[in-house]
Formats: sequence, structure tokens, C-alpha cells
Amino acid sequence: MTYNRIVRDFNRVEQGWAGVLVQERQILRTLPALFEQVSSYQQYERDIQERLTKMRTAFDRISNERIPSEADGAALQEAQRAGEEVMRELRLTVENYPELKFSEVVRSYMRELSKLEDHLAAALRLFNAQVAAFNSRIETFPSNLVNAISPRRSRIQVFFDSEASSSFEYRPNP
Repeated sequence: MTYNRIVRDFNRVEQGWAGVLVQERQILRTLPALFEQVSSYQQYERDIQERLTKMRTAFDRISNERIPSEADGAALQEAQRAGEEVMRELRLTVENYPELKFSEVVRSYMRELSKLEDHLAAALRLFNAQVAAFNSRIETFPSNLVNAISPRRSRIQVFFDSEASSSFEYRPNP
């Protein structure tokens, strides 16, 4: 039973990571449609396209990971930062051009992207909770003894955004 619990918790971690990737992929699918809406503003087009390419490259690197323990949190952070840069640039574009600002299509895409970012954040919270449950499972008695024999799973790192945490002074007690 203990072995089965370890396997089940590990599978939940894999499922959680897949959920993160699904949310990131949805953002990547929505961004080009939004990009098309603002592409008439050529001075922004090249910069946004480069940032979108950077984000896609970063996402491609993490989407090839199959095992969450090998998942590259830094690459996901890079993809998220690139996405935030694209969003920031698009917001500036919308604010600087009143005729674009009032375009319902653009506002609709912006709302959709905001919703997708919220879903990504929720997927990351779920993934981290599943990682914490798995790590607790393999480190507590008697599961730690069973894990030492088989399946010998290693501790998995939670997703951590050092840039976001740098703005907080609070640190939990060790």
C-alpha cells in the first residue's frame, strides 16, 4: 500500500506539471492572435515578435521535459518573464493608441490572456502542492523505508520564482 501511495503521489506530480505546460501552451496560442490585432503598429511589431519567439523557445525547452524532477524551473521562469514582457509591451501599445485602446477585439484578447495567466498561476500552485505531498510521502516513516527499496524516487523541487520572492522581506523559519 505504501509503495502504491508513492507511485500515486509521483503520478500526481507528473499530472500537475502537465497542467502547468497546458496553461503555458494556451497562453502561447492566444498571444499570436492578440499580436495580429496590434500588428498594424509596425514600430512595435518586430520587438513583440522577437519577445514572442524568445518565450516560445523557452517554453519549448521546458515542454520537452518528461519527468517533473528533471523539469527546469529556471526555463519556466524565463518563459514566464518573456510572456510578461510581451504583455507589458502590449499594454503600453494599447495605452498609447486610443483607437486601439477601444478595440473590443483587443480588449477581449487582453481579458483572455489575463484569465490564462491566472490559470497558469493556479496550475503552479497545484503543482507545488502535489510536489510537497510527494516529498512528504517519500521522507516520512514508513514510506521512506519503502522508497529506499523501491521505487527509489528522489525529492522533487517545487517551482520557485526568485524574482517574485525578492520583493518580500518575510522568510519562513527554517
